[in-house]
Amino acid sequence: YPDSPERFSIGAPLGRGLRLNRLGIHHERLPPGRRTSYPHAESDEEEFIYVLEGYPEVWINGYLWKLEPGDSVGFPAGTGICHTFLNNTEQEVRLLVVGEANKKYNRIYYPLNPGYAATRQD
Repeated sequence: YPDSPERFSIGAPLGRGLRLNRLGIHHERLPPGRRTSYPHAESDEEEFIYVLEGYPEVWINGYLWKLEPGDSVGFPAGTGICHTFLNNTEQEVRLLVVGEANKKYNRIYYPLNPGYAATRQD
């Protein structure tokens, strides 16, 4: 989110380093007080998130759910399920985020930030 003053998660794209073209695999570090992204939904890409460390909350369509290490959440493509992960604790959270990569027709929807969606090229 280049024009946003908000600081989000710190990600490392593991899939690229492993030369995986169909899977997007990211190790996300979420410092206290941050979230992973603007709330969003994917039109054509499935997502899977696994909590490695810490106690994040997942925001799904306006509801917060507490998570702990070992928990996982999946978001099927095309459902319109809007989500983001937040760290409202004093300790860092680490997430493993896996999704389909290079989905030609995938569109990301930002219901709470519609102006941002219009600036994306994907």
